[in-house]
Amino acid sequence: MIAQHELPIRGAQWYRLSLRTRAEGLTSKEITWTVQNTANWQALFEYQNFAPKAEWQTNTVVLQAKDTAAKGTKFQIWFTGTGKLWLADVRLEPIQDPTVGRWLDGLYLTQPADWDDPYRFFGW
Repeated sequence: MIAQHELPIRGAQWYRLSLRTRAEGLTSKEITWTVQNTANWQALFEYQNFAPKAEWQTNTVVLQAKDTAAKGTKFQIWFTGTGKLWLADVRLEPIQDPTVGRWLDGLYLTQPADWDDPYRFFGW
C-alpha cells in the first residue's frame, strides 16, 4: 500500500484523480484507491479500481466526495498479490462540477463570434 496523510476533502466537492501507471508481473488484476477518514474509517470516495498495463498509461477518474474531513485523512493506493507497480504524476485535485455548464447546451464554451461560423465566406 502507498499512502499520503492529511489531504483535506470537502463533501459534495468534485475531484479528479489522475496518475500514470505501469505494471510488471502483477498477480492482482486491479489496483484500488480511495481516501479514508481515519476518525471513523469511512471512505470519502467510492472505492475505485484500475488495471495497469505493461506500458505507461494515464488513468483519470472524476468523482464526488461523499463526506468532509479537514484532517485525519489517508489517501491509499493498494493491491493484493505480488509484482511491480510504478506510479507517476499522482494528482487528486478539486474541480468544477462537471454536470453544470454551458457546454452541455451547445458547441461553444463561450459566446460565439462571427469568426466561429464555418460558412461565413459562402454567400448563399
